[in-house]
Amino acid sequence: MMEKSVYSDENASTAMEYIANSSSVFTPPPTTSPTIENLDAAEETHQFDADAAFLLNITLICCTLLAYYLKKNKCYFLPESAVAMLVGVFIGGIARLTVTDLTLFSFSPEFFFFVLLPPIIFE
Repeated sequence: MMEKSVYSDENASTAMEYIANSSSVFTPPPTTSPTIENLDAAEETHQFDADAAFLLNITLICCTLLAYYLKKNKCYFLPESAVAMLVGVFIGGIARLTVTDLTLFSFSPEFFFFVLLPPIIFE
């Protein structure tokens, strides 16, 4: 006794008919062409994000190089963490003087207390 396959031609044709007759088929919304103002705002946002990423990379590179310099020259009077803080203060001061919109550089206390502080305490 042969069982009827679930994937028969009859099932495939009824599925195709259902899809063709269904009103629930997704149709994408109409798109509008970009305007000059939208492109200018997007370009400005992109430039700001690129500058912030560049500044972050420079900060990390400076901290790494100064930590290597401290280890190599055996400077025990100044810990690596203090050098990293001084680099952050210096580059943050430069950013404060040159950047007009500081929303990217804002720091929330919740982020500090719930994300950064527990690893410091429990280490």
